[in-house]
Amino acid sequence: MVSGDPALDVFNALRAENTLEIAGSPRRTGVSCASSIKEAAQGYEVYKDELDRVCEELLRYDEIRHFMTHGFLSLTVDRKGDHQFEFLRYQRDGEGKFTLLSGKTTIERLRQAADDIGQYVSHVIRLFERIYREKKLEPKLEGVV
Repeated sequence: MVSGDPALDVFNALRAENTLEIAGSPRRTGVSCASSIKEAAQGYEVYKDELDRVCEELLRYDEIRHFMTHGFLSLTVDRKGDHQFEFLRYQRDGEGKFTLLSGKTTIERLRQAADDIGQYVSHVIRLFERIYREKKLEPKLEGVV
């Protein structure tokens, strides 16, 4: 089954062919899956440097992902028509303790972030397509020649 997350797909393919032993929660993130592949899978050492870079780069977007998925967004527009986005979210600091986090940005910075993320995703997809192809991880369809 294809999840839409290339790292998770390769991770699941390795698990299915018993190439990758895992412990812990079955719910994995793209970063933990890519890290597991590069650290544990025999025959995947050739991809270690690229997977390291992919994992590190993904972490650059972790904070904005948290704000987008777990936060609140407000938008203000001034008299000149300039947009100001404010993200708010709470971070758990312990049992019953929370800290309010906030961040402000402009539409130009959000567009640049979207472009950067698009380029990153294209690079990751090319890497995992190459791994699929070179490791022959694509499932074989029955009855198809």
